[in-house]
Amino acid sequence: MKLEGVVGACELADIFHLLSSTARQGVLVVSKGRIRRKLYFGPEGVTLFFDSNRTSHLLGQILLGSGIVSEEVLKATLEKQRATGQPLGQILCSLGAARPEQVEEALAYQLREELFHLLTWEDAHFEFHEGAQHPIDPGRSYSRTPSFNTDAILMEAARRADEWQRLRQVIPSGDAVPLRTPADAAPTVQADHDVTSAVLKLADGTLSVHDMVNTLRRSEFDVYESTCALLEAGSVKLAEAKELADLAAAALEASNTERARKLLQRASACCGDDLELRYDIGTMFLWAGDDGGARQDLDIVLRHLVDEQLTAQIDRMLDRIRDEFPDVPYSYERRLKLLNARTDFDRALPLSVRLLELYDARQDTQTARNMLRHLSAFTVTRSDHLLRLAKLLETHGYRNAAARKYYLAANQLRYAGRRHEAIDFYRKALSLDAKLATAGKELDYLLKRPRLRRRRLRQAAVALLTMLAALAVGAFLLRREHVARQHFESSAALAGELLSKKDFDGAREVYAGLMNDHPYTSVPADARQCIVQIERQRQEYLETMQESEGRLCASAERAERELDLDRAVADYQSLAEMALSEEVAEKARAHVRRLRAESEGYATLLAQARAHETDRRYAQALRSCLAAREHSRRLFDRDAVKLPLLVESGPPGASVLAGGKLLGTTPLLLHRDVGEGLRLTLRRTDFYDTPLEIPAQSSQATVRAELVHTRRPLWTFRGKGTIDETPAIVGTTCYVATRQGKLCALSLHTGKLLWEQELKTVSGAYLSAPLVVGERLLVATMDGSVLAFARTSGKQLWRREGLGLLVGPPVYLASEQRVVLLYPNGTAHCVDPAQGATVGRITMPGPIQGSALVVGDMLFYGTDDHAVQAFDLKRRSPTWKWRAGRPVTQAMTCSGRILYVPLQDMGAAAVSLDGGGRLWRFSQPDMEIATLATNGNTVFVTGGDDGLSALDPRSGRVIWQVALDARVVVAPGADREQVYIGTADGKLSVFRASDGRLLWKTDLAGPVARPPIALGNRVLVTTANGTVQAFEH
Repeated sequence: MKLEGVVGACELADIFHLLSSTARQGVLVVSKGRIRRKLYFGPEGVTLFFDSNRTSHLLGQILLGSGIVSEEVLKATLEKQRATGQPLGQILCSLGAARPEQVEEALAYQLREELFHLLTWEDAHFEFHEGAQHPIDPGRSYSRTPSFNTDAILMEAARRADEWQRLRQVIPSGDAVPLRTPADAAPTVQADHDVTSAVLKLADGTLSVHDMVNTLRRSEFDVYESTCALLEAGSVKLAEAKELADLAAAALEASNTERARKLLQRASACCGDDLELRYDIGTMFLWAGDDGGARQDLDIVLRHLVDEQLTAQIDRMLDRIRDEFPDVPYSYERRLKLLNARTDFDRALPLSVRLLELYDARQDTQTARNMLRHLSAFTVTRSDHLLRLAKLLETHGYRNAAARKYYLAANQLRYAGRRHEAIDFYRKALSLDAKLATAGKELDYLLKRPRLRRRRLRQAAVALLTMLAALAVGAFLLRREHVARQHFESSAALAGELLSKKDFDGAREVYAGLMNDHPYTSVPADARQCIVQIERQRQEYLETMQESEGRLCASAERAERELDLDRAVADYQSLAEMALSEEVAEKARAHVRRLRAESEGYATLLAQARAHETDRRYAQALRSCLAAREHSRRLFDRDAVKLPLLVESGPPGASVLAGGKLLGTTPLLLHRDVGEGLRLTLRRTDFYDTPLEIPAQSSQATVRAELVHTRRPLWTFRGKGTIDETPAIVGTTCYVATRQGKLCALSLHTGKLLWEQELKTVSGAYLSAPLVVGERLLVATMDGSVLAFARTSGKQLWRREGLGLLVGPPVYLASEQRVVLLYPNGTAHCVDPAQGATVGRITMPGPIQGSALVVGDMLFYGTDDHAVQAFDLKRRSPTWKWRAGRPVTQAMTCSGRILYVPLQDMGAAAVSLDGGGRLWRFSQPDMEIATLATNGNTVFVTGGDDGLSALDPRSGRVIWQVALDARVVVAPGADREQVYIGTADGKLSVFRASDGRLLWKTDLAGPVARPPIALGNRVLVTTANGTVQAFEH
């Protein structure tokens, strides 16, 4: 037999159990992606083989983790295995590195762990080949491959699955660090398990649980279980970052830097947001000589201080690190990184020099070059700084950058008049970078400068002669200067008046006129200086006005956010009046128009809503409120406007309750918030409480509910027991049988108990409905026993012992005056109702499933092949069989010459009694259980949560349908005028049979047990808690 499928539709453990319990032998192949596993199921149990390379639970690693072999021996063995192809265990045994029993034990552990891992696979494909030969495991001896008991493997896998949940709660993460408790505080633990001993030995704070798994080469479950056992015993605990840091400090004091580094790495991983502790961890990294680890933790602290802009704390932190570790570059590097490249070169240069000293001492050339590259990005303005930077760059090999800095320094020296020094540094720049053409040009110019100087001296002599000639006109120039100065003073007074009026352009024109009137005097220079001052004042005035505009704009926006629209309008108006730019003024005026339109439109709509509500036009009031909300949702939310809701009822005068609190009587005007749903209850005397739910998104202004009448019971009988079957009614007496063995006779008019029989000697509970035959009352028990009682007195007349479980209650065959007992195997016994003796036996085709129906001499019942069988009891032969296609388990009913059959998970069907032909089918695909009843004119179908449907008995056409408030599990009751529905929540609803209108509704003493029974002007209802109630309809 070949069995295959996908893990997920069924668990792999179920496949193991199936193969083990049925003693199947063969090969099971399980594959997931490119990974395949072969398992052989045989008499000895299950054997696992490998068809592809594996990366976990390797045999060599298990032997290494157990301490049986060393890494050198394992490495040499693996090389020999690759050369010879022999099994690893065989090579180790031949070399004497391991004993055979040690290899077999490790091999068993390896395969067992692989089996446990295999049972956790999901979405894998499996195939079972029954009778397949035992495969040869590649790379391993056949005789050495162990087998395992399947049940033991499955039980251990189930235990591990349950244990994993507890282990994950105790050890939430593989990064948790176990730490041995002090010897004086820890309880004594018997660590006889090798994994537990190894975990206890490794729990020194330097390894996490995940690291222990990799170190010990054991399964994750074993390490977690051992760690959890040590935690529960108190031998170890999960270390916190502070404890690990303290251990690291102790290791540093003992000069054990390697252990200190490991402890600090674990402390850093679980430190969290404790910045003070992270700083201590970083400084201890520095003490341990681990600059990389220190940078990681100290940078986190420093980044937090930078983000919070805590400059003083940053300086203190870096000063403290510098004082404690003067030979560590960290504090200098971070200060250099924090400096402004545009303005802080003076502070960056000494830091760079110190860093270069430290880098040279460490022979860290690459870091030094990176620092110099960063330093060269700073803005340098002083020539001495440029020269120092150039020398640093030249010393560390940045020749082109150094040449550029020498060139810039030479330019500054040249313009400072230091010609010879400039020449030397131009030559220095060219020696470092011969392609620096501009330096060559400047050098050529400076070397030719003496000839130019002699030419300039000659020119100066000529100029002197010219000046002497100009002295003749000196008096004229002095006079003109005096007049220009007087004009300047008078113009300055005029310009001051204009400036006081903020007329900057007028003041500027005054000084510009002076410049044009006195071009060859000192007045133009002073006028230009005044013009510069005027421009400065203009700029300050503009900045002040812009700040004022910004404040007004922010104030207006804040007022708008606070929904103070009047203040926002006032601020925008002020902004429009004082704005320097016409664009800003126009935007401010647009904001004023927008806010006024929003505020005025909202107020108008809200006033209309109030007016409509005053005039009792609630629909218009609601529309106005919603329009106001649409117009301005924020103002609507600010004012918390309530929506009107008029609650009406038919008839009026009903009390309106919400959460048990009385709100008033209908018609009642309520107010609710937008998006608020309401759950109301309408209550009035002689009417059933009517729930009324208004959804949160409802836009109704008026809701109306028609109240339904209710009925009080004429009488109520509370029996001692549970009623599962329909009572029998004869004349004015009602007979009720309970599950606890009580048989009661009640007065139909008053509900008074006439007599009661309690049968304690009969085994089994009473399940069948009573059957009245003349003056006798027959009931059947679960074991098939039948008892007869006197109908008037309740005296037991006879008893027939049971021959097996019955199908439904006894039925009466009037033509033969016999009682027929039906059994599930398709047989029936005919019993004399007078004495209880069996007078005949009938064999019917097929087992009987569900309730049976007797009509005249015909018996109708459901079969196990989803069909309805018709059987002639008089002729003792079947007449016809109709295949329903669905299980027939509920009670059938008959009217005229039509049999009505409820179908499970489908609906109902009508079958002709003459030949068994189907007349129609009513389909309800979602109906869990179908029950039906008929009054001759209409067929009523219900069941589950699918409501009540009225069908035409001839065609199956739906006449009307109504929804029900609760689940229906029993068939309805019906008469010519009304249909009665009992629901699982203990309510009785009465509908008009012609149109489905709800006539009245009432609460019952419990969930309905059997279909309601209509008798004249009364309806009788039984509940599951043993109560019988009668109502007048």
